[in-house]
Amino acid sequence: MYLKRLSLINFKNIGQEEFPLTPGINCFVGDNGAGKTNFIDAIHYLSMCKSAFSMTDTQSVRHGEEFFLLEGSYERSDGRGEQIVCSFARRGGSFKRNGGKTLKRNGKEYDRLSDHVGLVPVVIVSPADTALVSDAADERRRYLNGCISQLDRGYLSAVMRYNAVLSERNRYLKVGSDEDMLSIYDRQLAEHGQAIYEKRKAFAERLQPLVGEYYALLSGRREQVELTYRSE
Repeated sequence: MYLKRLSLINFKNIGQEEFPLTPGINCFVGDNGAGKTNFIDAIHYLSMCKSAFSMTDTQSVRHGEEFFLLEGSYERSDGRGEQIVCSFARRGGSFKRNGGKTLKRNGKEYDRLSDHVGLVPVVIVSPADTALVSDAADERRRYLNGCISQLDRGYLSAVMRYNAVLSERNRYLKVGSDEDMLSIYDRQLAEHGQAIYEKRKAFAERLQPLVGEYYALLSGRREQVELTYRSE
């Protein structure tokens, strides 16, 4: 599947633009701040329903506007087309009465955004990837979540359920301390957490040969590296 055309309205610093694309490599050259990274982030939105960076949907709306709209035209390997439209409106604006985010595939709106993840796989490589080595474990978990969720819908469901239970447990701790109730939350966290751990560990094992091969090439085969997943 490749992206044939990308249309942007009110997305970050881009007012309204349309970009025709071709199969293979497409290069974009421009001054700093021209919007090259924003263009890449729009593609990520159409695949993952969110920004690739630590930005909220509201922050992705162009300054002074009420909404953004992204539209991508794709061609599958069998020649069939896919039309993906992602829009977000500030609450209370005139573009969409109740505000919020919607995603449509070929004109049909998804009931759940998570149902779309994996249809159009996407990978972003950037200088910020050094954070996977130098920063805290949060970045590595975020990377694993983004990759595995596109390959395994069960994993995405487990992550969403884990986060939902964790949020409920944290809210409960502010108002109550019943041990039986906390035990119920903890059992659910353990169940979903175990599923997440096993899938992350299996994914790391699949990556290990590739990491070793490319690291050997980069180091002139003078060094070796191993990749393991360890959870506390």
